[in-house]
Amino acid sequence: MTGLETILSQIHLEAQQKADSILAQAQDEADKIVEQAKRQAEGIAEKARQKAELEAAEQEKRSNSAAQLAAKQSILQEKQALIGTVLAAAKAELLTLPEEEYFGLLRQMVQQYAQPEAGELILSAKDLARMPKSFQKEIKNVQPDLTISEQTADISGGFLLVYGGVEINCGFDALFAAEEDTMRGRAHEILFE
Repeated sequence: MTGLETILSQIHLEAQQKADSILAQAQDEADKIVEQAKRQAEGIAEKARQKAELEAAEQEKRSNSAAQLAAKQSILQEKQALIGTVLAAAKAELLTLPEEEYFGLLRQMVQQYAQPEAGELILSAKDLARMPKSFQKEIKNVQPDLTISEQTADISGGFLLVYGGVEINCGFDALFAAEEDTMRGRAHEILFE
């Protein structure tokens, strides 16, 4: 080899080493960048996974709460329906009491609701037809100024009290309606507590 070839070979070798060194350094930098990007991606993925888990847990919690609420509402509706059935049965029971017990109950109601003044007691057509003969006398003993009317009222049971232009509805339907909340509360206590 000649001197020039040796120098060119030496320059070429140094250039190759310099290029290899630059490539190695570039590769190291690239590896570091890739590693850093990989760590960032893993961090982002981990945060996304944690967020998804939290959202899934919250969604499950909301779903469970909604299901529990729906179950409670369904149970409450069933309880209300059962209480309604019990109250209807109680009212029907009053209407089917034996005559003596039924009119004894009416006497008690007259004592409770009658005013100390002249008035009329109006029964349903069914009750007027089956009224015992002694009932008028018994009512007079309770309230001397109260007479039993020959008119009838459109009620299923109980009676109306009429004082001048004022009417007091003591029919079972009206009394049950007036006391419905109290009776529902009491029925709930008896049936469910």
